[in-house]
Amino acid sequence: MAAQAEAAVASEMKSPLRDETTDKDTHYEWAKSELERAQVQLKALQSRQAETGVQEASYRTMARSLGDNAVAQDDLQNTEKAAEESYLLFVKKQEQARMADALDQSGIVNVAMAESPVVPALPASSAPLVLSHSIPLYDHKCRR
Repeated sequence: MAAQAEAAVASEMKSPLRDETTDKDTHYEWAKSELERAQVQLKALQSRQAETGVQEASYRTMARSLGDNAVAQDDLQNTEKAAEESYLLFVKKQEQARMADALDQSGIVNVAMAESPVVPALPASSAPLVLSHSIPLYDHKCRR
């Protein structure tokens, strides 16, 4: 190993020292490479911007469509509710007409309830029954 080092030193001593100059400026080369890198990044960002613009337009169109659909849905729900109310009113009027026809056929001209009916404390047929039970008790007490 020492022999190799001595040989390397000897070969260097034999070759003269040279001063080399180049026409390349290292600062210029660095700035040029940075400019090229920045131009590549600019093109990539411009491409990304165009793609994002297309997506944004698509999203705006979709949002507008959803808004229009929401308005149409509200209109349909209101129409449905109005139709249901109209149907229920029709069914009520039809039932009233059916009842009026039935009353006309049976000869009842007008029926109106002045007050709601009340259930009596005793049934109407219980008076003779109560009397028939109480008379034997009374009679039994009197005979004593």
